[in-house]
Amino acid sequence: MSLDTGIRNILSDIAIIRNDIDDLEIDIATKQDTLGALTTINVNEVKANTITLAGTKIITRLAAKQDIIKDDNLLISYTAGLQAALNDLSDKDISLQSNIDKKQDIIKDENLLISYTAGLQAALNDLSDKDISLQSNIDKKTRYYNR
Repeated sequence: MSLDTGIRNILSDIAIIRNDIDDLEIDIATKQDTLGALTTINVNEVKANTITLAGTKIITRLAAKQDIIKDDNLLISYTAGLQAALNDLSDKDISLQSNIDKKQDIIKDENLLISYTAGLQAALNDLSDKDISLQSNIDKKTRYYNR
């Protein structure tokens, strides 16, 4: 084998190896995409400061999360519109109570004077007059028929 043929064979082998490397890089890139698409990885121990999710370390994402809201640790000023809504309800409650306070208590036996009822006495007198007049007419008719 001549030197020229040997060099050509080596160059051919290098080209084949280079193609294999290119194919391998493509395969690795595909495998990495597949690995990135996994949703569950089972491991015995995971350290939050070593895992990255969407370009941010998990420990950083966890630090940015709010703690669970417990009794007495949420200020009204942090809830948009809550104070205004509470004030509005309070105003309506005061208005409702004012309207209730203006209402009359239930009328019970012997706690309403005739003088507090507009026109009642006049109406009673008128009925009494009509009753007297009616009785007078009955008496007249009775005497007429009894003759």
